[in-house]
Amino acid sequence: MQSRVYGDLHYPDSIRFLRLHGSDDFESPIHCSLELARLYDPCLPLFEAVSYTWADLNGDDTLSDRVYLDSDHRILPATRNCVAALRRFRTAQDRLLWVDAICINQVDLAERATQVGLMREIYSFAGRVIVYLGEE
Repeated sequence: MQSRVYGDLHYPDSIRFLRLHGSDDFESPIHCSLELARLYDPCLPLFEAVSYTWADLNGDDTLSDRVYLDSDHRILPATRNCVAALRRFRTAQDRLLWVDAICINQVDLAERATQVGLMREIYSFAGRVIVYLGEE
């Protein structure tokens, strides 16, 4: 399923952003789109990096929830904690985020290794890092 969601990253400094589409309804499904950028581009857009644990308080880190991508609503499996963080950070306006579990194709081991190597820079280039510690 994920191979249909992710396109190739063409440059060593390519990254994906998640555009979290705005909603006033806290309970509504998470809709978003993925956007490509180059980390060292002088016109890198302002974005926020999200920090959270993949597992929830019960230790559940399975891909048992989902987010919907683009206008065709392709399904991307996600952890419950990831979806909870996105729901908590969603506002009425779109928000440009970097979320490792979604912005990195986790099943592509070569991509994942390259992207993990860029994480220090990604977090340092973020306009703000937002942290989700859970609902409690």
